[in-house]
Amino acid sequence: MSASGRVSPASLLSGDGKSSTGLNENVAALLCYILGPFTWIVALIFFFIEQKSKYVKFHAMQALLLSAIFFVLWLIFMIVAGATLFLGIWVVFMAIEWIIFLAAVAISVICIIQAYSKKDIVLPIIGPIAYKIASK
Repeated sequence: MSASGRVSPASLLSGDGKSSTGLNENVAALLCYILGPFTWIVALIFFFIEQKSKYVKFHAMQALLLSAIFFVLWLIFMIVAGATLFLGIWVVFMAIEWIIFLAAVAISVICIIQAYSKKDIVLPIIGPIAYKIASK
């Protein structure tokens, strides 16, 4: 964190701009978000194989946490939609599931663009958590 208490992932960039995977840090960081709501797969891989770049580890952890939140939301609305199947309001919950999916894709696209541009993209609540984990 900076002196003002603001989380800055760009401060985690290494001097040479390379990750231990051989990719540029910004490319590895954007790949952590590449599958939208299903990004946890790639993010988990990058989180465990990255040894050098805390910038990549930050984006991997932020993508993992983002995926977890969207999965939990999706699961809750899926259960509620199933429970209300015979009440006729299940369609509302299915529509909310699609909105959650589209929000996940939109947030992932924004994160991809920001990570590639090496601009700070710190999502509320999960960003500071990811920063603490990555900066250890």
